[in-house]
Amino acid sequence: MEIHYFEIPYRGGMVYVEPLGDIHVGSVATLYERLAERVEAIKKDKRRYWIGMGDYIDNIRPWRRGVVDKRWELSLLGDGENSTADWLRQWDMFVDIVKPIRHKCIGMLWGNHEWSSFEESEFRRYVSKDLGARFLGSRCMVRLRILGKDVKREDWTLFATHGTYGGKREGGLVNELKGLVRQYFANIYLYGHTHTKVQIHGLRVALYEQGNGKAGLRTEPYVAMTTGGFLNPFHLGTDTYYDKRVSDKEIRPGTLTVGIDPVREKVHVFE
Repeated sequence: MEIHYFEIPYRGGMVYVEPLGDIHVGSVATLYERLAERVEAIKKDKRRYWIGMGDYIDNIRPWRRGVVDKRWELSLLGDGENSTADWLRQWDMFVDIVKPIRHKCIGMLWGNHEWSSFEESEFRRYVSKDLGARFLGSRCMVRLRILGKDVKREDWTLFATHGTYGGKREGGLVNELKGLVRQYFANIYLYGHTHTKVQIHGLRVALYEQGNGKAGLRTEPYVAMTTGGFLNPFHLGTDTYYDKRVSDKEIRPGTLTVGIDPVREKVHVFE
């Protein structure tokens, strides 16, 4: 597990944290235009930052660490410039896409599609060398400190994991998120892997010292969510993973964005 500290200068209004993950660069079904829109939005907005949620590359090949990968299909390579089976080429393509916003990266998790071929020390070096970003492992906690005039609450805690949940029902995901809320004390919980957008909100009550032996109560707001993805579930002309595992799980490509209001001490979620 990794821990990280990240300072953000306050410029008024809300501070936005946008998770980018489950992109699968190299897949014929990746929605590159949708991803480019989010990169441009992060680039233009001085109050907007991002965190990498893993599965940046597709990295599906005939074998995976000596085991046959049943997801492999030659047709998944397609014939366009954005489709390739070479995982290093896929990584280079991803780096080219996010380079304009690398200075606004809080840090980067990795996911099961990276685990397929990279060793941890190797991927850590790629993240640092190519993007100058902090490697956050598969699970992390981050202290976000928002500094500036009028800020009432500076410190916000973020928990993030790529995740492994494989169920089909949103109710199971809600239970998964509530489990994180019970186990980790944070204001923001981010869970990747599922390509879905599920969110829960709540308040917890905490005791704090007022000084002179007195104590008071404060409310701790939190949001917990799955962070979406950039694969088209209805890609035409190729039998993709979504076609092989048909379900009624709702997939809305794109991301959810967290808005932190350090003046009113609230957190919000936007789609």
